Amino acid sequence: MNAAKQNKADRTAAHSELVAAIRLRLGREQGLTLYLNTKGRLKRIGGNSIYVTDPALGVGTSDLVGMLGCGEAELTSGARELASRVLWRDDTPQPGEICGADELAAEILTLALKPRGRWFCLEVKTGDAVLTKEQKLFRDLVVSMGGFFGEVRSVDDSVTCLALARAGSSAFP
Repeated sequence: MNAAKQNKADRTAAHSELVAAIRLRLGREQGLTLYLNTKGRLKRIGGNSIYVTDPALGVGTSDLVGMLGCGEAELTSGARELASRVLWRDDTPQPGEICGADELAAEILTLALKPRGRWFCLEVKTGDAVLTKEQKLFRDLVVSMGGFFGEVRSVDDSVTCLALARAGSSAFP
């Protein structure tokens, strides 16, 4: 094997090892769900046909993709106003009772108090690799939609990304 092929193989092995180490470290974090975005082609044989599919989310998507919980659920101002119109009662509420809560009010509050979260995406790079044009487009999309995108080269970078995302940042570096 020539030197160029050997270097490429080493980078691929180093990349896989780093992705695995990041998954192991961040897998212990509360409020974070992170998936490996497997890339490549998959051949499936069914009946007399061979299907070739791409299991990944698409070209340019990050190596690790998931959701990060963003604190407690909040009642939106519109839902609060709607609930305040329904939450009325002629008699005094009992201790622990929501004032005027009936089935409709409870349903409104249930719908309004959805947990909040945001995309959390990490693109893992090793050696001198840089983001491709498609990866830059994906980064810009994630950030424009309120998600977090990090380009990481170590486990420590991934931990930094998580802290930044929890603090409200949208990208690293």
